[in-house]
Amino acid sequence: MIKMPTAWVSFSKVQQKASSSFKPFHDGKIYIDFDARTGHNHGTKFRIKSKDIPMLYAETIKVV
Repeated sequence: MIKMPTAWVSFSKVQQKASSSFKPFHDGKIYIDFDARTGHNHGTKFRIKSKDIPMLYAETIKVV
């Protein structure tokens, strides 16, 4: 466990992700939002569904 300023936190699963993959871009899994509708620019946002996040990395290493 790690002592955080206001609470204790425990992790049941830790993974190291390596070697980014462009597959989600080619498969249309990543969405790009240009948010400038309120009169000033709020920036560019990238969205991906939770189930597709593993596609962002070519390699996953189990740490814990």
